[in-house]
Amino acid sequence: MDLNLKNKITLVTGSTSGIGKSIAMGFIEEKAKVIFTGRKKNFSLNNKHKGKYIYHQTDFEKPTSITNLLKFLKNKKKKIDILVCNVGDGRGTRDMIISENDWDKSFTKNFKSFFHTFNILF
Repeated sequence: MDLNLKNKITLVTGSTSGIGKSIAMGFIEEKAKVIFTGRKKNFSLNNKHKGKYIYHQTDFEKPTSITNLLKFLKNKKKKIDILVCNVGDGRGTRDMIISENDWDKSFTKNFKSFFHTFNILF
């Protein structure tokens, strides 16, 4: 399928594994230039994808880490065309009642990370 995404700079947050990685790989298949991000110190794909992506270690729960990503992108002269905010926490509970601490952690990861990412990058 051709979605006309060739050379579009695409940032996918939380893209080193799971759904985020699948989303990012889909963009690579569409010939977009993908920026993988995650908390892992090192990340790489096989040589088949060399030159089609870059990686930056970023913890989206920390605004300073997102600011470092912005500096990295400016240094590489990359302007984002597509942003996919995939950072999230599948944390759940067997009970309908969760602690306020667990709620705060989940809210920070699932919502505040998007808020900070969007506000810092755009």
